[in-house]
Amino acid sequence: MAWQLVEAVLEDHPALPERQFRVLVALAHAAPITSRRAGPGLAVLGHRADCHQRTARRALDALEATGLIKPVGGHGPQHPQVYELTGVQPHWANGETGDTQTPPVGTGDTQASGVARTGDTQWGAPLQKTDLWGLL
Repeated sequence: MAWQLVEAVLEDHPALPERQFRVLVALAHAAPITSRRAGPGLAVLGHRADCHQRTARRALDALEATGLIKPVGGHGPQHPQVYELTGVQPHWANGETGDTQTPPVGTGDTQASGVARTGDTQWGAPLQKTDLWGLL
């Protein structure tokens, strides 16, 4: 999953019709950031977009017509259609959009910092069994 792609859909395409918007969010949720390709299948798209599979199919056709997605392979009952999110560009922390192959340094969420900031949650002493009785 690429939260950056979901964020880009939420920020850049809020004016899409509701079903197209929901299907595009579902595709972005299923696509990795490096390839921007996803093929979750109509059943999964319909479930995640809260619509029938035929409605999801129509939304995919409309998204393809607008150039936001394009089919790139895999079709048939055992191989769901794979789509590339061509019109969805992730926004990086520094405001840049574009190339998803090489994200800017320091924008990933996997880098830990040893510096405590104001408002950070600090671990306190572990709870004792007797402390939990007050919560009941």
